[in-house]
Amino acid sequence: MPVDNPNPTIVHASVPTTAPAASLRPPSLSVPRPFCPYLTSPSSSSCPPLPPTVRLALPAEALPLEKREDGQMTPEEVYDIVATILDPEHPLTLSQLGVVNLPDITVTPSQITVHLTPTIPHCSMSTLIGLCIHTKLTRSVSRRYRVKVGVKEGTHQQWRQVSRQLQDKERVWAAMENGYLRGVVEKCLVEPA
Repeated sequence: MPVDNPNPTIVHASVPTTAPAASLRPPSLSVPRPFCPYLTSPSSSSCPPLPPTVRLALPAEALPLEKREDGQMTPEEVYDIVATILDPEHPLTLSQLGVVNLPDITVTPSQITVHLTPTIPHCSMSTLIGLCIHTKLTRSVSRRYRVKVGVKEGTHQQWRQVSRQLQDKERVWAAMENGYLRGVVEKCLVEPA
């Protein structure tokens, strides 16, 4: 099977996320205590007083976004769920390829909508990528949400047809009954190392 796009463009977008940023997470939120071998009781005054616990100032993007009081998911939480899906053709995630973007995710009290952006206008994997997104969201979010996945308008030569297929519940369930397709989807949903 020929590869449609052997050299995809890798996008590294800085997007607000609910996941903690490991590189920005401080090792400790308190000032280390000085070693004082003579401290044997709380009333001992042979050592200097210990400094109070100090909260380190972190950049805004390192702090987790606030949860909504009404329990509704945020677009950032949905992005965190779908961003780690692997591309079926390349060993990269959908977020690294720019296939899923935060502005293309909407959340209402009853529906989550994700519009994917294929890497090329004639991408033959758009339907499979949409099926992966739909499957992961269906498994990850509350049943109160209807999951709607489509292709962003004008980003694919057949964006209407692909979106219609992805929004047809019977077609999605029939595709997931196919053992081969289910295996490919499961490989894409494995968390990257």
